[in-house]
Amino acid sequence: MVAKGKGKRGGSGVEANPAIGERGDFLRVLITMPGPMLAELKALGVQRRMAGHKDSSVSALAREAIATLLAKERGG
Repeated sequence: MVAKGKGKRGGSGVEANPAIGERGDFLRVLITMPGPMLAELKALGVQRRMAGHKDSSVSALAREAIATLLAKERGG
């Protein structure tokens, strides 16, 4: 079930940003990115937090972007 205002689903139909207690099957992944890109993500997170969004961490933003990419690639 997707709560109103929650993150997007990826191509596999998995919720990108479920509630914290519902992330038991998530795997920890390390990614490398340019400093300016990380700075932009952090700034976007601050903007979203100030606008009242709960999913504003860099990890949440990355999961949302990946879910969008996967859905697009699979025609969703």
